[in-house]
Amino acid sequence: MPQQEEELVLYIEDLTKRGLPPTQAMIQNFASTIAHKRVSLAWVLRFKARYHNKLISKYTTTMDATRHTANSYIKYKLYFDLLHGKMEEHEILPKNSYNMDKKVFMIVCRVIGQSKRTFTRAQWEKREVTAALQDGSRTWITTVATVCTDGTALPPGRIYKSANCTLQLSWVADIKPGVHDVFVASAPSGWTNNNVGLAWLEHVFDHCTKKKARHGRD
Repeated sequence: MPQQEEELVLYIEDLTKRGLPPTQAMIQNFASTIAHKRVSLAWVLRFKARYHNKLISKYTTTMDATRHTANSYIKYKLYFDLLHGKMEEHEILPKNSYNMDKKVFMIVCRVIGQSKRTFTRAQWEKREVTAALQDGSRTWITTVATVCTDGTALPPGRIYKSANCTLQLSWVADIKPGVHDVFVASAPSGWTNNNVGLAWLEHVFDHCTKKKARHGRD
């Protein structure tokens, strides 16, 4: 479906920003998960052709972690300058700042050399594409972690893939109410989306940080 294909394009862009532009095999796996059936490599080629104005494929070579970090210095500086400026503008105390990130738990991981990767054409033209650091796994779960500068952490989150956005009993069988504090959600793609993000803000972040934030001022 066009909407699902658009989401796949956005996910390719997100992976590229993380330093992992996907291979054709990875795109094939993503599409198979969404379609609930195995799609062919021919479908991947047709998908790339349909979005030729947004996607482009190039051969990349492995980049070591030191170079990858060094390339991001300017972006990091701009980010933190903006962050500190907003904190001063809204009088947010440093102790009430949080870092939230979503990660993918990879079941299988292997180092690669040269491989053909796909990313958005806009990223290529802006020279935002970095070399692939590692290959992706065909089985993963999206996790969400949030840590406060005072050393405390918010309940972790898990995001599963479910076509109708429901949860299977087997996914939460080991979670004991009153013992394990964890946010569990699902999405058709298995990745974060606006609905999951809003639910996390309302039921996790706001609920767990309101008392600490000077009665809502922060």
